[in-house]
Amino acid sequence: MANWKYYNENGEKIAVTGGQLKELAKQGTITPETFVETHDGRTGLAKHVTGLTFPEPSPIKKEFEQVLEECLSTIDQQPSIPLPSHTPIINSFAIPIPSTPIQHTPVPIPVTSIQYEYKCVAAPMIITISSSSPAMQATEEKKTVESFGEIINEECHDDWEFYSMEQITVKNNPGCLGAFMGVKAVETVYNMLVFRKPK
Repeated sequence: MANWKYYNENGEKIAVTGGQLKELAKQGTITPETFVETHDGRTGLAKHVTGLTFPEPSPIKKEFEQVLEECLSTIDQQPSIPLPSHTPIINSFAIPIPSTPIQHTPVPIPVTSIQYEYKCVAAPMIITISSSSPAMQATEEKKTVESFGEIINEECHDDWEFYSMEQITVKNNPGCLGAFMGVKAVETVYNMLVFRKPK
């Protein structure tokens, strides 16, 4: 029965049995500083749990901890040097204080926004390539792509520039008689080349 819980590095609470807790302590997964919780909700550090043994730290780690402790104790023993009570702190930095406040005049930042006007040009909806030869098919594909470039170049004059290619769907609903006869609406997708130029 998992009657113990411990917190891993991510702060997650993991339930374990007493035997598993001892094994994790031997492996070093649980350190003496790991928080553990008993079945009745009491929490504390693993080093205070009776019966847990932890692996001995490496000599390098021991030496590092000893040096760190000595450094911290040396810092604590250094006497603090108070500033003279008669010396204003501001004077020690030699910062001149103006006799009158400086008036700051805000500088307006011009905001420019370019307005555009747009136009749409119909582009081919379906492109059919009937060549059976791979070489001829590649040639037809190249011509097809170039045809789009020709349309764009023809429209890019008088400051007009290509902006995007969009699609629009037009839905054609049948009339009363067609609807009565069960005719469904027909949807057609159109390609549009969008151009723009500054106003």
